Amino acid sequence: FYGLQVDSGAHDNLIGTDKITVTYNTVGNVLIQGATTATNTLKSLLALSSSGFGLALRNGTFNNTIGELGSAATNAFSGNQGQGIEISGGAHDNRVRNAWSVENGHNGIRLTGTGTTDNVISATVLWSNTYDGLSEGNGATGNAWAVSSAWGNGGLSVDKYADSETS
Repeated sequence: FYGLQVDSGAHDNLIGTDKITVTYNTVGNVLIQGATTATNTLKSLLALSSSGFGLALRNGTFNNTIGELGSAATNAFSGNQGQGIEISGGAHDNRVRNAWSVENGHNGIRLTGTGTTDNVISATVLWSNTYDGLSEGNGATGNAWAVSSAWGNGGLSVDKYADSETS
């Protein structure tokens, strides 16, 4: 279950100009699936205490933007039982900006799976996640990130060659 899930080839979405709060959900709360829906605009996303991931970009989603670079708005992913953010299953060319991934049950951010490439994560804070702050592995390649602060994670701050969540 996810706070926000972008799935099944959804593309060209901008999530970044008004506020949305997704909190304490045990089922998927916001789903963007299989379509171009460029009018989805959210400035400050709070995905808190989901029973799964805070944000999931999956299954071939591409060219989606979460947050605004240089904006004072922060996208917070905190207290989720899974990853704060998962980008997987061939998701590519997505941008996640001004993300705080704090105190999640797995990695703060996890990039995984063949074809998961050319994603950019910037202005990121990764604190006190159970495993790594940021983890890339299992076929994910060619992704870029700029981590502005990472501390107190159970694993590495950044694990570029992770083959499992606990490495």
